[in-house]
Amino acid sequence: MKFSTLTGWALALGLATVLAAQPAAAEVFQMNCTNSRYSYRITFDNEAKRFQWASDAGQVDYIVIRYKAEEDGVTVWGKVRRYGNEFVAYFASEGWMKSLYANGSSMTDVCRGK
Repeated sequence: MKFSTLTGWALALGLATVLAAQPAAAEVFQMNCTNSRYSYRITFDNEAKRFQWASDAGQVDYIVIRYKAEEDGVTVWGKVRRYGNEFVAYFASEGWMKSLYANGSSMTDVCRGK
């Protein structure tokens, strides 16, 4: 059975399209954060779009609004709860977690990722 050049190109294009359509690999990002009051750990699962805040007192899932993955890190935007304050977390080896409050104030914690 012989394939023409056109058939070969069609197969190659079809394979490239299928491979390009595959979703990015699932990844879980973690960081340890501190502020003047306590230490905590944040985790983000990009496949499940699940953001979790945990300390010795327990753990809470936050609402993820959107995220952006880049070569140097992952930024996650969300809310602590439906009508709660907002947050932005930057997952990187030297990242941060910023809490944004309704009165216009904010607090940024230093974080270290793996």
